[in-house]
Amino acid sequence: MSQTNNGAPGGTDGAEITPDDKDWTWVLQNTCDECGFDVRGFDRTTTGDLIRNNAAQWQSILNSPNTTVRPSAAV
Repeated sequence: MSQTNNGAPGGTDGAEITPDDKDWTWVLQNTCDECGFDVRGFDRTTTGDLIRNNAAQWQSILNSPNTTVRPSAAV
């Protein structure tokens, strides 16, 4: 993957990042069409373990040399 921000810290080559303006609260009552997640069947007692396991993975992800490389100027 090549760097697309021309080395400017946090830069985007003037491209605008499209803001996420969706109202995501509907997933509290409906199944997500994109990923299939249904909060009504989610076991909330597992949330703590899921967050801790996910957080542990970020150490290696953020140490990756590609962490600062933007996949495209608008991302």
